[in-house]
Amino acid sequence: MCTLLVIFVIAVGASQGQTTHKPIYCSRIPDNALPCMGNPQLVAKELSSQCSREEADAACNKYTCTLNNAGWLDEGTQKINKKKVEAYFDQYAKDHPGFSAAVLALKTSCLSGSLPPQGVHLDCPAYDLSHCIFASFLKNSGSQWLQSEACQSTKRQVESCPSCPEECYAPAIPIGSCNACYATPPTSG
Repeated sequence: MCTLLVIFVIAVGASQGQTTHKPIYCSRIPDNALPCMGNPQLVAKELSSQCSREEADAACNKYTCTLNNAGWLDEGTQKINKKKVEAYFDQYAKDHPGFSAAVLALKTSCLSGSLPPQGVHLDCPAYDLSHCIFASFLKNSGSQWLQSEACQSTKRQVESCPSCPEECYAPAIPIGSCNACYATPPTSG
């Protein structure tokens, strides 16, 4: 009996110094993700505010318009000019050194080869690039995250789960069809 009590006291004492976190449930990217990273302004708001979402394929057209306004699309072909995007983000990393790892990751993930569709919008390179850039910043901005418990909880989810476009969670989209982005079973984190 005394041995059992000693083991219990040791176990309780050892667990006092450990912090436990809620289990991580993969789902939509939390709304507080960008504010928790300090709201990095990846493209000037005036460039995207000039683009309408009222057209038939609103998301693709809005992203294409925004990238065109940023000068990242070649005139006539509307293909992404990777050199211009890379130059822009090289300057961004110089201006915002805390996001250098995110810029390096996006250059590797988004600009080094052929980028597969990132969501439900097929044949929309502007959407694919925009989402890839966003995901690179989410996953690789560790030191920029605010230290509040809510932000650290969001950071744990973002680091542990796929970064899926919002549309992938729509009820009409079959599970696993958005590049295997779906709400995965809960894991501990």
